[in-house]
Amino acid sequence: MLRVCLDIDNCITASPKFFSLLSHAIKNSGGQVYVITSRTRSPETMDATRKELNEMGIAYNHLFILHDQEEADKICPFNDLDWYQKLIFQKTVYCRANGVTHYFDDETKVIELFRRFLPEVQAFQVHRKGSVWKRFFSR
Repeated sequence: MLRVCLDIDNCITASPKFFSLLSHAIKNSGGQVYVITSRTRSPETMDATRKELNEMGIAYNHLFILHDQEEADKICPFNDLDWYQKLIFQKTVYCRANGVTHYFDDETKVIELFRRFLPEVQAFQVHRKGSVWKRFFSR
């Protein structure tokens, strides 16, 4: 079963029609769609994000907003990562916990963390310019 995780900002928002079609295809075939974001964690943000995903036509099973920096520092056991890497490291933790098989994000630093800490997940980097897609294989 496909278990696909999608970042929102500059990923889903870079090509909402594509991700709408992809998310519906995954769900219709029995797969799971996880949506993740580093937006500020609050009930208001959760509600606004759900509304935005609905307006873009994104089908999903789960929505996760990253914890704040203080919590991120507790979650990440690697001292060689800077504060920002520790914050976005939560994306790998979430994907591992949920058995994600494919991941889409726009940030190179996120893709690098997947290659280092979760190489079994196929991580795809989304680029806005000219809708060019770049796939990173973890080997």
